Amino acid sequence: MTIEAARQAGIWDYPANLQERARCGVFRGLWDQGYYMGVGIRFGGEYLVYPGDPLRYHSHFVATVLESPTTMLRPMEIVAHGRLGTATKKSHLLCGWDDEKKDVSYLSVEWAGFG
Repeated sequence: MTIEAARQAGIWDYPANLQERARCGVFRGLWDQGYYMGVGIRFGGEYLVYPGDPLRYHSHFVATVLESPTTMLRPMEIVAHGRLGTATKKSHLLCGWDDEKKDVSYLSVEWAGFG
């Protein structure tokens, strides 16, 4: 049985909403670029993003999925993502999903020390 046949039979309906489509789209976008993903909830995001095999490499990014590339973020959210990335020694990757174009835009947030 294929996924399409399961959808037609009413057995499979994932991704059913914008949030699920965004998460799948971001996963696919990063996977197509050669990255590997792991669960990122312990680090404050949806995915941990590895540059290669997770058994050989440390993750470089913690990815947060935004349901639109124009999602409004409060300044304190950006500061929190930067600080969280610093605390975990990773860059925080904000991934905006465009549901019309089926495309992802990426923005990396890194906390820089002054002095």
